[in-house]
Amino acid sequence: MNFLFYNKKNITKKNFFFRLILFLIVFWYSFNIVKLTINGFNDPDIPFSFLHNVDLIFHEAGHLIFSFFGDFITALGGTMMQLIIPLTCSYVLLVKSKDPFGSAICFWWVGENFLDISIYMNDAERMWLPLLGGRFGHSAPYGVHDWNYIFTELNILGLCQFFAKLVFFLGLIIIIISMIWALILLINHYSLIKNDLRK
Repeated sequence: MNFLFYNKKNITKKNFFFRLILFLIVFWYSFNIVKLTINGFNDPDIPFSFLHNVDLIFHEAGHLIFSFFGDFITALGGTMMQLIIPLTCSYVLLVKSKDPFGSAICFWWVGENFLDISIYMNDAERMWLPLLGGRFGHSAPYGVHDWNYIFTELNILGLCQFFAKLVFFLGLIIIIISMIWALILLINHYSLIKNDLRK
């Protein structure tokens, strides 16, 4: 477990301040996306966060990549890719690059994606949200709204808001864990710099 919280690589004052600034930005951004997500459950006109546009690229790529596995997996593929990309980044940074701080930030991105997904899931029955191309779910052909299609095919459409809240809280927990993880690493980083200055 030590490799999660201790890393002597790139232990410099410059690197510490860069990580501190990044941590503060992500910490501040976390409050904004949590608020946006909660408001987005009841307001289809709520503005999307900046990262939603980034997530959307991977979401649409997921539909294309998983299109060879049938309609259901194609619909689910967008959400799957939203989680696969940040999880892969977090793993590579932790295991290959030996950068636990970068891994913590990417793990935060996993949580952010869960929040983004929860809004889409919550909309499965009402289909208020605008979709790619300017259409709305309620006026689009069946299957265009991913989560309406997925929940309908599973015969659990009436439970969409329950699952949306579950995914929201899972994302919130991941965000909190990743922030604590990054903060511990920052404290350890500062301690190492302080010890080096004393030598």
